[in-house]
Amino acid sequence: MERLNQLTNLEELFQNSKNQSFEVPCVNFALVHLTKTFDLAMIGQTVISTGHVHVDLVGQTLDFEHPKVVSKLKSWNIEDPIKLFENKTTRYDTIDELKKKNNQARLIGTIVEGGSNPFLYNWQNNDIIVIGGANGLSKQDIEKMDSTITIPMIPEVKFLTVSTVVASLTYHILTNRGLWNKFK
Repeated sequence: MERLNQLTNLEELFQNSKNQSFEVPCVNFALVHLTKTFDLAMIGQTVISTGHVHVDLVGQTLDFEHPKVVSKLKSWNIEDPIKLFENKTTRYDTIDELKKKNNQARLIGTIVEGGSNPFLYNWQNNDIIVIGGANGLSKQDIEKMDSTITIPMIPEVKFLTVSTVVASLTYHILTNRGLWNKFK
């Protein structure tokens, strides 16, 4: 019975979070030239599940409303994904445009090796984590970043998928910002 009460309380908390945001800043991502619908669906699940993620879609990045993305999310029992993405995305043509419109934000690029450890990083509320598509960020894009991060991995693993990076960083940063304390 207690487990049922906990589930009911979580359900109520999530319903309330749809109507009003907790006093916890969103984690901001910019996806650059991401065209894999499955990756977008996986990222979409993270965006929807936390309610505290904003995603900038840069360049050729597909929209979350793409039919294959919506279909995959619905197959995971997310009934109305398009509605759940309202006010969660912004579209930019280039990183330069993203940087210009968000001039108070730091752009933190993700790279495979040589960046700072994101789990020890001093995250600011308006930081934007910039992630490239299939081949990562270009050298020109990396030069536009204020800083870079690299998720620690053993040498045998050469890269992480975009959706793994988004999920890992989202939950880490939201934990540090105290979101999950609301679910006691």
